[in-house]
Amino acid sequence: MNNPDLRRVRGLAWAGVLGCVFFLVAAGLLQLTRSDLDPWQHTLSFYLHGPGSLWLCLAYLLLGVAMAAGGRLLCRLAPWPSPAGQAVMACLAVAGVGLVCVATGDRLFPPDQLSRPGLFHHFTAYCAFAAVLLALPVQALRFAAHPGWQRWAWTATLGTLLCWSLAWLHVAGVAWLPRGGGQKLLIALLVSLLLAALLGLLHRLAAKRGNSRDNAGTTFSSDANHHHD
Repeated sequence: MNNPDLRRVRGLAWAGVLGCVFFLVAAGLLQLTRSDLDPWQHTLSFYLHGPGSLWLCLAYLLLGVAMAAGGRLLCRLAPWPSPAGQAVMACLAVAGVGLVCVATGDRLFPPDQLSRPGLFHHFTAYCAFAAVLLALPVQALRFAAHPGWQRWAWTATLGTLLCWSLAWLHVAGVAWLPRGGGQKLLIALLVSLLLAALLGLLHRLAAKRGNSRDNAGTTFSSDANHHHD
């Protein structure tokens, strides 16, 4: 990989990291400052209206960009295109578009017409959730297939099991799991897993920076040159 390409990859990774961090901070602060909403009972979409809602709307948009960037970078773990990598990239791109639609749709239409309850909001939100949940197990298998990423495979596998469990509990409406609290825990875990993967990419890029000139023409995951997804 030449230096301009390395800089572009690093820039995408940092954009994804900043999008994830901004979302977690903005959503977390709103839980503490919105006294008109019950953080355990109200889902996160309720915070897209009222005081501070513009910050959360921006956070959704940035997280959508982070999802798309993360999918593009994770696809490049292998030095050649693969169905598994392209599936992860496509799923995270769909999730990113879904988040953008949730944020913009909730700002453009009154809550009683669209958001709560509203077909457009629910469709785009569920598409985003479903796309990320589908990407998780595929990416966990991809981590396990690449040398140097096996330790991330354990994290991704455990995160996948937790996220799928929380998603089913949320959909089933289990009484002991508050609807708002369960949804926010699932969202925080999904975003944290993406953030961890992006930080892992940045760590490996930093390790390769010193010898990038010697590796011109290779991919940023050249340690996987002999492994297929």
